[in-house]
Amino acid sequence: MAGRWDVDLATPTAQAEFLLDFRESFPKGEFSAAYGPHAANQVAWLAEQLTTAASAEPFVKAEIEDQLAVELELWNFFWDIAEKLKPYFAEKPHVPSSELKPPLERLKQYLAKVPFETSRSRLVAAVLYLDENLAADLALALELPLPFPWAFDRELGSIQQSRKLRGLDAAGFQGANAWEKAQKAELTGLAFSGGGIRSATFNLGVAQAAAELDALHHFDYLSTVSGGGYVGTCLDAWVKRAGRRYVEDSLSPKKSPDPESEQTTPLKFLRRYSNYLTPQVGLFSADTWTLIAIWLRNTLLNLFILIAALSAAAGNPVVGGCAGAVVGTDFGGVHLVQDQQCRRTADAA
Repeated sequence: MAGRWDVDLATPTAQAEFLLDFRESFPKGEFSAAYGPHAANQVAWLAEQLTTAASAEPFVKAEIEDQLAVELELWNFFWDIAEKLKPYFAEKPHVPSSELKPPLERLKQYLAKVPFETSRSRLVAAVLYLDENLAADLALALELPLPFPWAFDRELGSIQQSRKLRGLDAAGFQGANAWEKAQKAELTGLAFSGGGIRSATFNLGVAQAAAELDALHHFDYLSTVSGGGYVGTCLDAWVKRAGRRYVEDSLSPKKSPDPESEQTTPLKFLRRYSNYLTPQVGLFSADTWTLIAIWLRNTLLNLFILIAALSAAAGNPVVGGCAGAVVGTDFGGVHLVQDQQCRRTADAA
């Protein structure tokens, strides 16, 4: 019976036929009991498509093949997982890690129910198609990247748990796929833009205003860049250490009006070290005069280049339709080059 399962599975149609034969190999009712009604419906849909394609017009058959390709687009991903698992099924199997052991045991339980023998990789790929949660657990344990829809779906699950912890409604995460769940959940995010210490100061004010309005905990995402990251990472670490409610109360100017109180210590720390360009303030401090010297140097260098270029252009006027061209500059001066044809014209004149 093994030869029946050794067909080439390079096409979606062949993969669908294999999954259909996989189901038919089980005694009546045992396939659904082993893999659940959802898996049974998946294979039933594949069987329906194959039956329709067998007697369909060419263009209808092509459409069905496209649908099968979409449905089975992750077959190669399942196959990669199966290949990675080969050492754990060898005569002298590798010892699985603590992360891999639980999903690997679940997979072995599935395989023990299969009533025929063929390539183990084929069987593993079929089982993983029927149980995507198991496939995701194995992929993570094997440090394989998840397909984006799966990663997004797991991210939505984390956000749903986060909303429960934040005391918000978490019942909106309903839908056939991650995209529908995200739309119905009405996700929100807060973005702290970049721009150095100026943006950090502005973003801190935004966080304080959101805390004062009791709106900070309603955001599902926090996105930061550059100067915004200075504030964002501070908030993230503060919430992790002290808790969300404490941080919101500390940020609110109404609930924590005393800037010298112990509750606002992180804010004082943030402000104290935001002056990273000149940590030592004061007119006669070394940091202040270093900053002034750097500014003067850069300004003078730019002015020197600009004045030299303007002077060179003014000293080399257009004669007979020819002009000198500035082709390069350095701190020693400006280099001028004239076209050879222009030189001959000027000499003749």
